[in-house]
Amino acid sequence: MRQTKTSLMIQFALVAAALAIGLPSLAQTTGSPATPAENRDAGFVQQAGEGGLAEVELSQLALVSSASPAVKSFAQQMVDAHTANNKELTLVAAKENLRTPTDMDAEHVRLKAQLATMQGTDFDRAYIDAMRSDHQKMATLLEQTQGNATNQDIKTFAQKTLPVVKHHLQMADALASN
Repeated sequence: MRQTKTSLMIQFALVAAALAIGLPSLAQTTGSPATPAENRDAGFVQQAGEGGLAEVELSQLALVSSASPAVKSFAQQMVDAHTANNKELTLVAAKENLRTPTDMDAEHVRLKAQLATMQGTDFDRAYIDAMRSDHQKMATLLEQTQGNATNQDIKTFAQKTLPVVKHHLQMADALASN
């Protein structure tokens, strides 16, 4: 019995050693790591996708919580424009085997929960502030992507989307000043 126990311990040690030596080399042969450029393009798809989802969800909330017809009109335009833009981003990403997010990022989830507790002019002010901030961040991301993207489809998407985002920012700024 003692010899069997020792034999099992030796076998276990040999298997453990083989796994320790063999698995890292196996992991290296199953796929090459993404290049920094590929990571940059994937990062853009992730950020732009999360931003687009947030614009739609926050604007849908505005359609039911806003006291202002002008804010509701803006919100409907955001839902329409960003829904179409999200679909286009999904098509561009799919060509590169990249996945677009299906949920908002944690920051926007918290913001939506906070906005959901508001009504009327308090809601309008907070929503428009969020739209101004989000569209400014997205404009910056799109400008950077125009110069940094390695994939031409992603670069073209950024070039096409930037003027729309800047227009949305101007609309939000006008609402904020009223």
